[in-house]
Amino acid sequence: MATFLDASGLQHFSAVFVFIFVFIAAFAMFSYMKIFDEHKWVPWFAALLIAFFILISPLATKVVQNIAPWFAVLFVFVILIGVAAKMVGDAEISFMKPLFLVLVIVLVFVGAGTTIRSNVIVPGDNESSSDFTRDYSQTSTIVFHPKFMGMMLIFAIAIFTIAMLVTSKL
Repeated sequence: MATFLDASGLQHFSAVFVFIFVFIAAFAMFSYMKIFDEHKWVPWFAALLIAFFILISPLATKVVQNIAPWFAVLFVFVILIGVAAKMVGDAEISFMKPLFLVLVIVLVFVGAGTTIRSNVIVPGDNESSSDFTRDYSQTSTIVFHPKFMGMMLIFAIAIFTIAMLVTSKL
């Protein structure tokens, strides 16, 4: 029975979503950094090329497919922190920009590393020696376990709560 909650049909459009996500992210990065400021069409063309190159590589497409939902969660989390800060009365949180940048970099490296490690065969993986029988995906299994992620979310909420309580003037 089909329901409006069933989104399994969208998996056929994942390549389109990856292309759009990479194109928008690359264009936003070029526009923000003002690398190609003299011509307006150059950032569009460069973003289009980057999105196309990501699309023709199956491994890069898988990496973007695995990282994109985490970007959405991080974006919602940052928006909620910004709204909470404005409700408390702090107009601008100065520590949010470096923290957001660090979170994005860590998110990209962990997501890309996990995806690449699970999809690439490294010499020694199929060896019969006991040295190479270790499960390399165990770290990602622990880091991305729902209980561990929930604990990290609670820690992040606690850290931001303490930071806002310390900086607020009561």
